[in-house]
Amino acid sequence: MIYEKYTGTEYSYTMPQSDNGQPYTAIADKAFLSNKTLHELTLSPAVTQIGSWAFAHMHNLEKLTVPCTTFAFGRQIFLDCPNLSCIYVTGDSSDNPGLPYFLANAVAILKKDELFDPKYAASADTHSDWMKKYDEALSIYINSPDENGFEPVFYGWFNDEDADAQLPGYLKDRRRKKVCLVFLRLLYPLHLSAAFRTQLQAYLKDHMPDGSKASEHIAVWESLLQDGYGEDMRCIHILEDAGILTETQIARLLEHLQPGNPEVIAYLLRLRDTMRHNTDAFQQFLL
Repeated sequence: MIYEKYTGTEYSYTMPQSDNGQPYTAIADKAFLSNKTLHELTLSPAVTQIGSWAFAHMHNLEKLTVPCTTFAFGRQIFLDCPNLSCIYVTGDSSDNPGLPYFLANAVAILKKDELFDPKYAASADTHSDWMKKYDEALSIYINSPDENGFEPVFYGWFNDEDADAQLPGYLKDRRRKKVCLVFLRLLYPLHLSAAFRTQLQAYLKDHMPDGSKASEHIAVWESLLQDGYGEDMRCIHILEDAGILTETQIARLLEHLQPGNPEVIAYLLRLRDTMRHNTDAFQQFLL
């Protein structure tokens, strides 16, 4: 049985499992196309086929729950789903709490629909292989030129100035996405190779103030201050492990994070004082 078209206006929707006793096993082309109300969608557990553009242009879709199966699917099923942040897999045995985020990022940001294979991704026996493919796609994405994929939207008559005006915003958004993906992978490091960990840490370090790409550091800085990473102790430890938290960088963070998470502020103060103490002791030894 094919699920043809959603016509409701709910915030959250769970597909019916059957119609007149016949289980839904497929979703038609464009079944949820351009829906603007759904934020959460759960597919029927018997679905194994998804038609082209089934979820395309669902601008408010944030969470999708799918069965643990390998889907046959058409073209661009997740085209223009900018807020899709989690794809949960029923019966996930990967033991990786980051998988819902990785699955969503694979299709919404990395644009790798071939990674949308819930059974391959969420099964304990194959999850490490899936993560390797995800990391390969992530590496290509963060190392690609920031202007890649830029397509200006022209209003009315073609005008080169339209493109010039839109490019800075595109670059800023793409750089922030890269930083968010890097933080996320380091937050959930299951099956993360030592070499790729070093690469991700170097990316953060290079894009911080005083880094080799400091002119672009606004991406990291805004992620720390506006996307909430600076309020997360786990992210502070990521910066520390990467060798980023120098006394100068700590001073910058303390200046911009206050008032913030008291635990984070207290930790940064202790870390700064320890650095000062060690420096003073070293200078005394030299004397």
